[in-house]
Amino acid sequence: MGTELWLLYVSTVFTLMSTPGPSQLLMLSNSVSNGFQRSLFIVLAICQPIFYK
Repeated sequence: MGTELWLLYVSTVFTLMSTPGPSQLLMLSNSVSNGFQRSLFIVLAICQPIFYK
């Protein structure tokens, strides 16, 4: 793997890792509009597949 290809790979991975996904955007918008207490339900809904694995 050449240096140019490696730099392209690293920059692509960094860009994709730094952008939030739809669940994070939902949690952020819900906590801004409704407060921290209401956003906890969104966190539990997002983490539910982890608990029932």
